[in-house]
Amino acid sequence: MLSSRAVRATSSLSVRRHCSRSTSVAAVAPQLSRPSCLLHTSATRDATPLPHPTVAGPPPQAPHASVSFPQDRLARKRQQAEQFIQSQKAKVNPNKPTSALQKRFWKNVSIQESEDGLQVMLDTRPVRTAGRQILNLPHHRRGLAMSIAMEWDQLVSAQQALKQHYIPLTSMTSRAIDIANEDKDGNSEARDSIVRMAMRYLGTDTLLCWAPERNIHDPYQKEGEKPLRDRQRDVAEPIIAFLKTHIFPGVDIEPILDESSIVPRSQPKMTRNVIRGWITGLPAFELAALERGVLATKSLLVAARLLVEWSQEYRHLHHEKPMGQRFGINEANEAATLEVMHQIENWGEVEDSHDVEREDMRRQLGSVVLLSGLHLDNPRSNQHIMSDPTAEPGAPADVSSNIPPAGEKSLAAEAQRRVPNKLVAMAATPDRILLRLNKLLAAPGGLSTFLSTFNYTLYILTYASAKSAPLQAKLYQLFTRSPTTTAVDATTHLAALGGLLSSTRTTLRLFGLFPLYTWLRQLMQGPKPGDDSVLYSTQLTQCLLYITFQFMENVAVLTDAKALPMSWSQRWHLPASSGKAPTANIYLWSYRAWLGGVLCDFVRLFRTAQLERQKRAERSVTTDFATREHDEKADQAWWKEMVVPLSWTPMALHFAIGEGGLPGWNLGAMGACGAFAGLGKIADMWAKTA
Repeated sequence: MLSSRAVRATSSLSVRRHCSRSTSVAAVAPQLSRPSCLLHTSATRDATPLPHPTVAGPPPQAPHASVSFPQDRLARKRQQAEQFIQSQKAKVNPNKPTSALQKRFWKNVSIQESEDGLQVMLDTRPVRTAGRQILNLPHHRRGLAMSIAMEWDQLVSAQQALKQHYIPLTSMTSRAIDIANEDKDGNSEARDSIVRMAMRYLGTDTLLCWAPERNIHDPYQKEGEKPLRDRQRDVAEPIIAFLKTHIFPGVDIEPILDESSIVPRSQPKMTRNVIRGWITGLPAFELAALERGVLATKSLLVAARLLVEWSQEYRHLHHEKPMGQRFGINEANEAATLEVMHQIENWGEVEDSHDVEREDMRRQLGSVVLLSGLHLDNPRSNQHIMSDPTAEPGAPADVSSNIPPAGEKSLAAEAQRRVPNKLVAMAATPDRILLRLNKLLAAPGGLSTFLSTFNYTLYILTYASAKSAPLQAKLYQLFTRSPTTTAVDATTHLAALGGLLSSTRTTLRLFGLFPLYTWLRQLMQGPKPGDDSVLYSTQLTQCLLYITFQFMENVAVLTDAKALPMSWSQRWHLPASSGKAPTANIYLWSYRAWLGGVLCDFVRLFRTAQLERQKRAERSVTTDFATREHDEKADQAWWKEMVVPLSWTPMALHFAIGEGGLPGWNLGAMGACGAFAGLGKIADMWAKTA
């Protein structure tokens, strides 16, 4: 038997040894009888724990983070910004060679207008894309051009321009230009990749993922406080209703999460096809803006709503709404991050995380607005973005110089009080018209199109004035009881002005062989891969006919002006007995070449329509791809092009017949043909100047 001292042993090793020893002792108990021994000398008294001290009063509060006031946060962020600027200005090791990329080779950033569009200039160098092309922006995207200029003005070295996060707008614009160039070349690889990416996000769209009605993890809701699901519906339903009414009519857009499911539910097939077709038909800049919006918000519907609200392609839907009532950056940010905002309201904001993500989201959504075509009034060309040329690179521009002093404010207020607003508006209207007219004339082909349309409109007015001259004279005599020649004088003046414009246009056409030579040179390189052989042959024939027309007309005009000797045109002149001018036959054959070029337009358009029908048939059979809006735009563009040869054909046929031309032909008919041919193009060019 073990003694009581052995039982109180605390060492496990001692216990095991005692157990083994006692077993052996019990086995030989009859032969051996000796007392057991201990292998350690631990104290036999048990330890008694000390009691906790008793303190009067309630327990202390749990530790919590100190309150951060906005002023403290702002001061800390300013300090961080100053440290960042100081690190950028840190001197490099003088023993190492200095790279040219560590310097900023430009001082001023400006915007310059050209025939191709708006260019952002670094002193005298234009900003270029990654493909070494000059970054040309459409004239109506002045807001985007100014933002890109500010990006480059904030850079402190050329090395920063190699990183996309320093120049995000420049990168997005280059992306849009690349898409436009691929569209011209018939390559849709980039466009198709964006469509696939956007449709994947539609399957898990943030706007359509709603929280369950009840969640055991939700905190206690106060009285009158809406649950997260109700807030999500309040934000999502107006956006969905707008898109279903104006952009995707006739489709069903449904929430993708059921009450008790975590697996998203796909949209109906018709909905996917319609949305896919709408994305496919977007212009290049709008498509690049949509891509950025989808990646930022993780929602195709929110990005589409923001794009439609600010794109000039959908300005007919804006209805001149006040700025505060439009769907802007704040609304899109709320729709995309409502669940995060709900968590912040309940559990608090993580500093330098939630606030940074919120500002980054607003920055990306702002780039969507700028890229989609934000319109700015009162543009100022070649305006320096840096107000102070001596400012440090990367420092914000000083706008205080644009604020008038107190005395100037009072003078401006007094002038505004004396001059009625109606007079100011009346003076501003012709100013805007003249600026837009100047843009139209400076655009490629703008001057010739304007002169042609104006010239033929004068022919219509001259014909109408001549026909109504007797009636005008009778009415004038009836009311004044005196004869008048006012109507006859007006007809004469209109006819003289029309003849002057016709001579001016003929003189300008002397230089028409240069663009025709450029066109021929491009065609002589052969058709591009994928081009239709019929279209290529038609364009080549049309180019040769127009060169023949322009060359023969130039010879005739220069011969009539005695700038060329008559011997140059001896092979074409009519017999002297015919009573015609020596160059009449040259004009006749030039008009026939012109008629042939006009007829080539019919061949080209009919072949284009045939190819389009084949493409739509293959598309409907293979992919069931409904692109109604894209097809409607293509049909409208086709008919707009068809109006031009339909208008020119009667006039070209009249002059190509010779000896009287078409029966009943008059100045009014010629004016109507020319005016209808130019009105469509002049309207498009006028719209681009807005």
